[in-house]
Amino acid sequence: MRGVAAIVVKEALLLARDPGSLFLLFVLPAIFIFVLSLALQGVFATGSHETIDVLVVDDDRGEAGKKIREGLADTGSLRVVTTAGGKKLTLAAAKGELDGGRAQIIIHVPAGASAAARFDDEKAVEVIVDPVLSTEFVAKMMSDMQRFVSLLLVDYIKGEADRLVDEIDAMDEEEPAQEASGGGTATPEKKPSPTAQCAREVRREMKKLAMQGPPPGGGGGAPGGPPPDFKELAKKKVQECVRRKKKEESAAAKEEKKEEVKEEATAAKEEKQEEKKEARTKISQKKGGLTVRETHYASGREEVIPDSVQQSVPGWTIFALFWIAQTIALNFVGERQSGAFGRLLVAPLGAWQFFLGKIIPFFLINMLQALFMFAIGVFVLPLCGGGRLVLREPGGLVILTTSVSLASIAFGLLVATIVRTLQGAALVTSAFSVVLAVAGGIFVPKFVMPHFLRRVCDWVPHGWALEGYHDLLVRGEGTGRILPKVWMLLAVAAVLFVAAALRFRRMRRIEG
Repeated sequence: MRGVAAIVVKEALLLARDPGSLFLLFVLPAIFIFVLSLALQGVFATGSHETIDVLVVDDDRGEAGKKIREGLADTGSLRVVTTAGGKKLTLAAAKGELDGGRAQIIIHVPAGASAAARFDDEKAVEVIVDPVLSTEFVAKMMSDMQRFVSLLLVDYIKGEADRLVDEIDAMDEEEPAQEASGGGTATPEKKPSPTAQCAREVRREMKKLAMQGPPPGGGGGAPGGPPPDFKELAKKKVQECVRRKKKEESAAAKEEKKEEVKEEATAAKEEKQEEKKEARTKISQKKGGLTVRETHYASGREEVIPDSVQQSVPGWTIFALFWIAQTIALNFVGERQSGAFGRLLVAPLGAWQFFLGKIIPFFLINMLQALFMFAIGVFVLPLCGGGRLVLREPGGLVILTTSVSLASIAFGLLVATIVRTLQGAALVTSAFSVVLAVAGGIFVPKFVMPHFLRRVCDWVPHGWALEGYHDLLVRGEGTGRILPKVWMLLAVAAVLFVAAALRFRRMRRIEG
């Protein structure tokens, strides 16, 4: 182990002689975290023009589900997915897609949503999102869903209002009943005609006059009959009485009719007012209607809403861990060019001892880097107005960071055994680090990537590492959840270490 210890000391001295590299290893990723967490909060979530898959589970199968699907498709930035594996999506299947990382948004239209849009029921359209999505993107999604549902309700209310207005207008145009009596009412007692009434009155009057004697200037008449003057007088009186009676009856009838019409109009008006009141309160008397509810789903649990800090800190920590590959490669190539590597070859060291001596110091640096980055998220960013990174599952964080560090060191050693110049080492390591960071969802979140790059992200170590950190820090998963990603990172590290060891043996034969 003396040889290993000597190499560790040598690497530590080389790093101490190059403070600029150490400065960049710590400060450059910290600047990325600081700028992207504070100055560009939410920009990554809303600036993409790529289509994002939205799983729509339509249990309503009515007008509401149809309108919501059409609205989502019309946004231009969302692609509606209603099937999985050739089968119609169910809520359980959709949540399985979300759990597997193949989707991040589910829209669940419950059975009865169309009835709720008519206020005949009370339902909520559920927007189920992966907690790794930013608050800005989720807010925009919720705003769109609220708009779609509001349009459904407005369409119903408008149609209902138009119908009620038509009914009220029809009620206002109805004429009051003109009939004095309706069917089923009692027939009033028949009144005597005006002529009969007048005849009786004149007969009584003439009887009084006859008892007083003939009128002056009157002539005789037939025996036993009234004088001719009495007949003429009675006739005139009857005519005058009839005219008077008819006039009085006509006036009384008009007044009575007027009162009846007035009473009927008042009753009709009161009835219509009551009907209008009932009509206008129909909607308010119905059930709560259709609403929108947001749920953050992670393996069946509702979790905290994520922010840009939870995207930036773990992402740029991974970037920093892999950037150390450049320092490893540059130091190794520098040793070959200075002749130090030739002197190491004559020492009784095996390949594993040589690599172990390289791994230990850089592994410690990587762990210090990760601690530094997470400390910024926990302590510094909240002081500057950003969100606070909540650390969960410290054991899982250590295991995941260890696997990422070993993969990055193995990558640096492999590059170091391949390239021959300092410029080549710097170019290859920096290019691969940036490309893998982009493809792994660190520069741009996975959910806003084109479909092809999303599939690429599933095959990139940076993507596995970032998903693992999101499982621990955002979704609140346990260590067991990240173990498949840890094994994949360790497998990549093992393959790269084996390739680097083979290259090292070949170099030893050639240069030894």
